Amino acid sequence: MPKVSYAPNVKAKFIAAASAARSAGKPWAVAFSAAREAGYNGSLPGIMQMLRGLKAKSGKAGRKLGRKPGRKPGRKAIVKAVPIAAKRGPGRPPKVNAETGGIEALVSKVVSERVGAILEKAIAALEELR
Repeated sequence: MPKVSYAPNVKAKFIAAASAARSAGKPWAVAFSAAREAGYNGSLPGIMQMLRGLKAKSGKAGRKLGRKPGRKPGRKAIVKAVPIAAKRGPGRPPKVNAETGGIEALVSKVVSERVGAILEKAIAALEELR
């Protein structure tokens, strides 16, 4: 969309109308309709940018967009979390074979623990029935 340029006298009229509405405490929608009546053909965000840009150019404190560098004075530094070790890829962890003696030994250990616990419960239940 091509950039629209206004005649200086028309631009001054709608900027004055919108500025008067905003300085009277009216919302942006009312300022926009006042600017439209004075000859503005753009959109509401367009008039908002234009008025805020005028404030910044004239030396008044306009809103500064973006993030300010650094931290505010008096704020404590943020302690960063200690990074967790990187996740390993698929496969067997390196110490499984050294500690347990292989997968077969690991499987037999788990099976014997579970089966042993179940057998102990069954024997205890049978002894109670005697």
